[in-house]
Amino acid sequence: LHTSAGDVTLIALVTAVDTVEIDTAGAVIDGNGDATNVITDSLTVAAVNGIGSGDALETVISTLNATNTTSGNIELINEGALNITGVINSGPGSINLINNGAVAVNGDVTGGGLIGMNINGGLTIDAVMTAESNVTLTVNETDPASADDDIVLTDNGAIVSLNGSMLLQTGDDIIGAPGSVVSAVNGTLTMDVDFGD
Repeated sequence: LHTSAGDVTLIALVTAVDTVEIDTAGAVIDGNGDATNVITDSLTVAAVNGIGSGDALETVISTLNATNTTSGNIELINEGALNITGVINSGPGSINLINNGAVAVNGDVTGGGLIGMNINGGLTIDAVMTAESNVTLTVNETDPASADDDIVLTDNGAIVSLNGSMLLQTGDDIIGAPGSVVSAVNGTLTMDVDFGD
């Protein structure tokens, strides 16, 4: 789906076996309420004025790459394990993800506002996550309880808040390899393990 002007409003379900690509000069808008918007293996989205901003896109995907350049938020609610290959919001808006399944961050996540993730499953970070404002990463205690409700940073992993506070809370542990970075440059850093036990 490609447009050179205007928004893309997802009213009907979009499905594909392998890949869905959405590229718009406007915003990508959830037009069907709480119903699922996209089912595919890999979703690539590029927008100017937000992706699910104010009304998150509902997806069933396994790979995400998203870019937004000017205004609005990037907001998704996803079902299933998710590999993030890159998410960039160049404007002042936030990046918000709710994911029912483990998340692997294998490409940089950069936000001009805040970054928030709420995950039912582990979070592994093998790239750099940078927010201009606050960072809140929550890995919930699963039911039944799992030993894998962790936030894990590899030696390439970094979480940075430039001008906000950071809250990391996880049902089990926060594990950082040598060389990983967790930094709230101009704010407070709070870590809460065994969250929800």
